Amino acid sequence: MVYFTVKVKIGVSEREKSEIMEIELIFFRVQNQQFGVEIKSINRILSTKQVSTEQVSTKQVSVSKDNNIYLKGSQIPIIDLDSYFMLNSHKQKRKREIIIIELDGIKKGLLVDEILRILTLNVDKVKVVPSFIKKTARKDYFWAIAQVEQELIPLLDVRKLVGN
Repeated sequence: MVYFTVKVKIGVSEREKSEIMEIELIFFRVQNQQFGVEIKSINRILSTKQVSTEQVSTKQVSVSKDNNIYLKGSQIPIIDLDSYFMLNSHKQKRKREIIIIELDGIKKGLLVDEILRILTLNVDKVKVVPSFIKKTARKDYFWAIAQVEQELIPLLDVRKLVGN
């Protein structure tokens, strides 16, 4: 399932055509694994240094013990991608970041280790996930694979994450 559409209009400039044929992605790391999401689905990014770990906080952002973040009065569930994708989680203290994604007014936070880069790729560098990969555990949460230089990086399906 592909969530971007390519529209080609008659009479548009070459520059406009190239903009239509591109997709903007943000890439991040969880443990030693890279993932990406479309930038248009991101509401904001928070460093865990900005977040208080107390449920009641005088700050505008706090996290409860039940993995929810309270951001300016709104409760947002957090998905720890370490656990979610059953990656070998090291319980060492490390810098983490929260990517708040939003779709159809529903927000969820993705707990990641590090934001790596934001890239605009030609759509020919983004391929649908092969069906044999989708049959493995949690791989149905990927909608495509992005080819960045010599790497193949899975792109998360925000619709499935938000619906989860």
